[in-house]
Amino acid sequence: MPAPLSHHPEPRAPLTKDIAAAVRRIAPVAAFLLMALWSWRVADPIQALPNDPGRSPMGYGDVLEVTWGLQWYYDAVIARAHDLDLYPGIFAPDGWQVGTLAHGPGLFLAGLPWVALGGVALAYNASLWIAMVATYVGVYRLALRKLDWPWALAAAVFIAFWSYRWMRIGGQPNLLLGAAVLPWLAGCLEHGRSSSVRPWIAVVMGGALWAFAILCSLYFIWLGAVTIGAWGLGLWLHDPASRRRLG
Repeated sequence: MPAPLSHHPEPRAPLTKDIAAAVRRIAPVAAFLLMALWSWRVADPIQALPNDPGRSPMGYGDVLEVTWGLQWYYDAVIARAHDLDLYPGIFAPDGWQVGTLAHGPGLFLAGLPWVALGGVALAYNASLWIAMVATYVGVYRLALRKLDWPWALAAAVFIAFWSYRWMRIGGQPNLLLGAAVLPWLAGCLEHGRSSSVRPWIAVVMGGALWAFAILCSLYFIWLGAVTIGAWGLGLWLHDPASRRRLG
């Protein structure tokens, strides 16, 4: 009678690989939280606002302009208390066309649910956090297409918490939201190029994101074009087939 076959379990992956995989999953979240908590200075996001003493003696220049716009849009669109387009309190007798406010309707329309939830201060602070998270995740995902994850993480931290971007919290969340769209725009283009399953969907999504950025600020008409141009140039430089097609 033959001896029973012994069962040998398949060897597990080395412990170091498990640790490396865990670090890769945890490190991006930990890095973002550490940087955000170290940088953020608003203790009460429902009632307090970030200020920028460099912009006005009282420290709140453009911040108050944004909170006024959020309240105006909320009263016009949700509460139906007045018309949206014309503010009669200045430039009498004609009034002021609110649509010319430099911060753009994209920011104010996106902030309406937050105003309804907790007021204009919450809406302002929420727009900053959404912009930070979207920028960080977008850059990280985009960089992972070409770089190892530690370098992609370094790029995400650097761009999301770059000091010039951080200065914008004192009154220009529209620029932060618009800029947060740019890595996702490039990611949509890259996905549309490399995917064989309905690539046009990614291109349409990229166009919608670009349109939202333009609604936040007209600057993103050309900033979006520069992003698309930079993506195309990078593709041309790294893809020999593209260079041959263009002669």
